Amino acid sequence: MSASSVDHLYDLDRRFPSESEQRSLLHLWVPSERVTVHRINKPTAPQRKWPALIPWMLEERTLEPVEETHFVLGGRAGGDLVDVFAVSRHDMQEWHRIAENAGVVAMRMVPDYFALPWEEGRITIGWREGRCLVRHSATQGFAASPEVAWAMVERLIAAQDVAPRVSISVPDPELIPQSLRIQAEINDAEVDWQMTSMPSSVNLMSGIFQARPPQPEKHIFVVNTLLTILAIGLLFVYLELSNANLAQHSTALENHLKVSFSRVFPSQSTDVEDLRFNVQQKIARLERQYESVESMPLRGLLALTELMANCGCDLRLLQTSGQEVELHVENAAALKRKKLVIQGYTVTMRPLYDVADAYIVKLRPEGTS
Repeated sequence: MSASSVDHLYDLDRRFPSESEQRSLLHLWVPSERVTVHRINKPTAPQRKWPALIPWMLEERTLEPVEETHFVLGGRAGGDLVDVFAVSRHDMQEWHRIAENAGVVAMRMVPDYFALPWEEGRITIGWREGRCLVRHSATQGFAASPEVAWAMVERLIAAQDVAPRVSISVPDPELIPQSLRIQAEINDAEVDWQMTSMPSSVNLMSGIFQARPPQPEKHIFVVNTLLTILAIGLLFVYLELSNANLAQHSTALENHLKVSFSRVFPSQSTDVEDLRFNVQQKIARLERQYESVESMPLRGLLALTELMANCGCDLRLLQTSGQEVELHVENAAALKRKKLVIQGYTVTMRPLYDVADAYIVKLRPEGTS
């Protein structure tokens, strides 16, 4: 449930409904023309009996039967006087219905003339949708059409021994009678219903209309609990299925590794547990073989393979010394005619023992002496 805010009953249609299930708590300004304020002598009975006595004390002052009127005791007005607010029960029910349709919960209702500022010796007049709001004391005020409101204000001024100051806020000064326009302070300020603070001493929501914040229903808790249990159960089922699926994938991967190993090393087989160790051994062995092939003199002999191919020569001697390979060949006439170039190596060739077609061929990597 969100924290309480303030707005006017007539502005609820401008509020955007909340997407959540929780409704906003709201303090509402309500139209003062539907509320009357009666100042009476306090009853002589104990105060706990006042709610039962006051309706009958005001029976002749109200326009509706007391059974259909909601009475709210206000504050002390000084001396033996107390203020009593009277509003139709039908109006209270209608205001609750409007709030409910707007998706809010009304927590307080206060006549909207209390939104006007007040100070001793001043009458304040505001404007709300074609009606004048008038506040002429700390607790008393009213709302009426402009014609009625101006007449009542002039009567209030005339009843004072010292003429009070008058502040008027209306959208158009031409709405003000000339007699009031001369003596009044006039501006066009509007009441900010959402930012104006409410007096704590006034609240029409008392008795049978007392605010009761909605409590979460028990069945919602039960449903949430069942949904939580269901979600946990589904989670366990999902984990079991995932474990079974993972075990199947693991078995398939083991079989694939064993088949791949047997293809690379046809004559050997191994368990999955020893597969990594055996593969590492095979790779290390292949690396050593590769290093041997790439080192002299074997690398040099492999380089001579292409040179000696199809030359018809007879190899009489092959000897190696460090980085050098030396060959003694006979019948090397065809070899003599070839271009002795091997990339990365220096090739030299010289006659052997002055024998025809016999040569000494030496091979050495470039850059070595």
